[in-house]
Amino acid sequence: MDIWGGGGKTAIYWDMDGTLAEFDRITNYPKDFYINKRPITTILNAAKILSESKNIDHFVLSKLPPESEYITFAEAERTKSIWLDNHAPFIPKENRIFTTDDTVLECGSYFGKYSFFKQVLENNKDYDNIIFIDDDIRHILKCSELEKEFKNFHIINTLELVD
Repeated sequence: MDIWGGGGKTAIYWDMDGTLAEFDRITNYPKDFYINKRPITTILNAAKILSESKNIDHFVLSKLPPESEYITFAEAERTKSIWLDNHAPFIPKENRIFTTDDTVLECGSYFGKYSFFKQVLENNKDYDNIIFIDDDIRHILKCSELEKEFKNFHIINTLELVD
């Protein structure tokens, strides 16, 4: 499947909160908060179809919630990983990028993802094409300033990739 139109090897980075799974803005995350998140099945089905292509590698890029008396970073990463095992097992564990560093990926800030993908592009040796799929239009607009070999899609447009 050539979703880019130019061939070659492609990396797709999926946002998790609000893209693959429902997102709730809460301040005190319970211990297993993520395990029971509702999957966004339309997007997950599109991702599964795309995962069947041999020339596409899938990644998750997700910020962990702040630590609190209820949850640690390790616990949040564990629950997100369990969720991915259950709903998106085609995304390998080694391709799951969870961060707590607000300078890399600021929750609610489009500059964090922009900076991350700018670094990805500068260090890219493996992929002819890099795609970022997110639910937040601010991330999409800021990342659209990056080089031509980088494309980003709002989750609504993801369905066009599998038509």
